[in-house]
Amino acid sequence: MSFSMGGLLLLLLVVLDTPQAEADPCANYIVLDTSWRATTNLDRSVVRCDSQLTNISWQGWYRMVHKTVSIRMPETCVPPYRCGTNGPLWLNGAHPRPKDGIVAREVCGSWDNNCCHSRVPSIRVKACPGNYIVYKLAKPPYCFGYCAETRTYFQQRLKLKMVLQREPSPAEIAQFSLQIREKMIQMGYPNDTTVKMV
Repeated sequence: MSFSMGGLLLLLLVVLDTPQAEADPCANYIVLDTSWRATTNLDRSVVRCDSQLTNISWQGWYRMVHKTVSIRMPETCVPPYRCGTNGPLWLNGAHPRPKDGIVAREVCGSWDNNCCHSRVPSIRVKACPGNYIVYKLAKPPYCFGYCAETRTYFQQRLKLKMVLQREPSPAEIAQFSLQIREKMIQMGYPNDTTVKMV
């Protein structure tokens, strides 16, 4: 068996130029647990700008957490001066479902009575098994900051509203639990998901 030098060199270049598979971001992320990012934060005594933070490298994937619960970026406009910053950043598009894999999404920054006054570089987003979201965030310009909804992922995805004017019967509770479970499975939750009404 003989190789010419040109063939061997080409083989080495192909091997060296093949990109390494990226680690699954659902298992390889940095927790971003900063309560000031909450959409409910109206405190302007300390204004934070993600572009000026020195404790975040803006490399890799991030999972947003608030009080040990996974949360996510809002999908609707957040008015200026919320989330502990001047220009709140929000996801301009829907979050993916687990079966969608990694998707690119546009991020908008609210400023000067314009919900999408500034667009930062698009980010990558993935829905993970276990009902949480990870983001490959980009360093934003100016004094903008990524916002986080403080409602849980479950509350965000279902967006169900139930108003009862009487105590439900056990049969109604069971039926409602079944309907919620079916909706969750349609949204990409595992088939073995269980729902308990308390």
